[in-house]
This record gives sequence, C-alpha cells and structure tokens, in this order.
Amino acid sequence: MLKTERPASDHCCTFSLILAPHTAKDLIRKMLVVDAKARITMEAALAHPFMADEAVRAHVQQKLDGERRKRSGASSGGTAAGPRKRKAEWGGE
Repeated sequence: MLKTERPASDHCCTFSLILAPHTAKDLIRKMLVVDAKARITMEAALAHPFMADEAVRAHVQQKLDGERRKRSGASSGGTAAGPRKRKAEWGGE
C-alpha cells in the first residue's frame, strides 16, 4: 500500500464553515460565482446582511483602508510589502 503525505502547510489553509452564520455562507456563495456578470458586486456585498454586523464591517473597513494605503504608497514611488512583511502581518515569521 502506498502512503501519500500531504504538504506540511496544507492544514494552515483549510477551515470549516460548519459554525459560520447562515448569512456568512450566503455571502460566500454569492462571491464565489464563476460568472463575473452574475457574481455579487462589491457594493452589494458591503450591503449584505452579514456585513451589517459592526465588528465584521469594522474589520473589513480596516483591511480595505490598509490595502488602499499600500497601493497609494506603491504608486507614488514607494515599494509594496514583501512576502516576509506580509507573513509578519498575519502572524507568520
């Protein structure tokens, strides 16, 4: 019998939606539609009932603001964050 091993990093990228609220699952389904014309728009996603939760909305807004700052810094002659910096931001190395 052959034994196959999964990559060590395989477990870090998986998560379960079993405990996620129904509204979160609904939003994710709408965001994962392959056809871009049928996929939920950013405006509709931000207006979705799941996003009505203040904690969720604040977290998303913080991430969007951070991305805007990174992009504006990169376009004005700054450098984009490298992989090590991004890992550190997410609790990695």
